[in-house]
Amino acid sequence: MGDLLGYFINPLGAYMPHFTLTSFLTGFIPGFMVFYILKRCRTLPIIFISISIGQLISSLILVPYFINLLFGVPFTVLMPPRLVSQLINIPIYAYFIKTLLNYNAVKIRKIEAGTSC
Repeated sequence: MGDLLGYFINPLGAYMPHFTLTSFLTGFIPGFMVFYILKRCRTLPIIFISISIGQLISSLILVPYFINLLFGVPFTVLMPPRLVSQLINIPIYAYFIKTLLNYNAVKIRKIEAGTSC
């Protein structure tokens, strides 16, 4: 949504839907995994695994691929900083999501975070 709105407000260059799709998948994959595949179990390891898989697919595979495809930047330049940043970001994301769920900031069908699966 922000990509589209930003393009219409300040259209600099061509709109590239690749990154809008990647942004959607970054949030959709962990939520889908926790809610449907992992049977709504919201323990810290499950949240960590689902965020790791989502970040692996979106930030470590799709974004470098699209940057390489569109702009010709080699993977050897793109991957090292992305690997380091994801090693830092994934635990932080998992901790914040777990904290939000523990404080009932997000109420989804009265499932408490950290309950047995």
